[in-house]
Amino acid sequence: MSRTLTAKRIYKMGDYENLELTDVMDSIEIPDALLANDSYVEKLALYQLLRLEARYIKYLEIRRKIRGISPEEATVMLEEQISAELAELAKLTKKTGE
Repeated sequence: MSRTLTAKRIYKMGDYENLELTDVMDSIEIPDALLANDSYVEKLALYQLLRLEARYIKYLEIRRKIRGISPEEATVMLEEQISAELAELAKLTKKTGE
């Protein structure tokens, strides 16, 4: 049976700012027998939480880098990062389609 698993974490950023990250694993096939296994379910939940933590740390690193530069330089840096991520996504998409 196809399932969707979602984990959400809200990080307090200070000054009444929050960052909400969500990890969604959509249309994955997990047999009922595995879902009845508490150890498996716990490992799956931890896996999703660790993915969220990794994303949060990457976000903090990018945020730290742009704090000391002008808005124009920050925009250029972010656009370069976006382009690099899109290029990687395109490679993965092409590789998956082969």
